[in-house]
Parts: sequence; structure tokens; C-alpha cells
Amino acid sequence: MLLLLAPQVSRLPAADTGLPAAIEYQIKASFVYTVAKFVEWPEGAFRDSGTPLILGILADDAASEAIAETLRGRRVHNRALIVKRLTDLKGALDCQILYVSSLEGRSLPALLSQVSAEGILTVGEGSDFAASGGILGLTLRESLVQFEVNIGAAQRAGLTISSKILRLGHVLKGPTMPAEARP
Repeated sequence: MLLLLAPQVSRLPAADTGLPAAIEYQIKASFVYTVAKFVEWPEGAFRDSGTPLILGILADDAASEAIAETLRGRRVHNRALIVKRLTDLKGALDCQILYVSSLEGRSLPALLSQVSAEGILTVGEGSDFAASGGILGLTLRESLVQFEVNIGAAQRAGLTISSKILRLGHVLKGPTMPAEARP
């Protein structure tokens, strides 16, 4: 679906059944990296022009390692991309991208309401992530990332996502806030 990932994806087997988790996370990390290059963060999301872009990961060790290895040494908008594994949500507010793979006992709406700060691109797995108030929901089919973008959540976070990305995925216009925060 996304031609920018073709070199990475072409080395993979034709069917996803039985893909090793590390390969799955490498594909998703490459996709998130590509999307990040087409996102504009609001003024104030970074201290200054030299501040790195931080991608925080709420996931198990194997997923975190695969994502960190895939993104090592990368840059986004002339900023170093730093990947950090988060053990709790305290560090999430210091990130510009939050990748959620494991909820670790939290409900998705509760987690999203805690991290729905301006300037954080929330990325998660599964078809319900964006519908629940996250910004970018990822699924993997036939070695290709398919995604949904919750444009209301992106606007609430002050993020502008290029139409070049939006036309490749499925755009949700709402809900604009997590379910438990809605009246």
C-alpha cells in the first residue's frame, strides 16, 4: 500500500502468518518513521531547533528493541530521533511520538486521556486505536501497514499530518476525544 516502504517489505515472505514479532515491529517502526516526516508539530513542542524528537514506547522488551534498532541513527525534520522505552506514563508527556503496543492493564480510553497533550502523536496497534481517540492506528496485512488516522485527535494535539499520508490511509473524522472524556 505504501510505496515508501517497498524496499523494506520486499525482503519479507508473501504471507504474514507466522511473521516473527521482530520483523513485524521493524515494519511498523519504518512506517511510523515515514509518517513522522510528514507531520508538523505545533510551536512549542520542542525547546529549540536542536532538541531531538523523542519516540516513547509502551511495549514489551522485544518490541521496544526491534523498534529502537530499526530507528537507530535516524533523523526527522533535521532532529535526531531518540527512542525510549517507557515503563509508565510519566515520561510520555516528554515525547513527541508515543507508540503503544502494550496497555499493561490500562484501558485504552484511560491511557489516551492521560497522554492527550498538545504535540504528542499517539500511535497504537489494532483497528480500535484511532476510533478510541488515538491519532494513528496500525494493522499489518500481507507485510504492509494499513492505518487509520483520527484527524480530530490530531487537530486536538495541534498536529498537522500531510495529505500525502492521509490519502494513503483511512481517515476518521471523530471522535475528537477519548470515549470516557465525552459528555
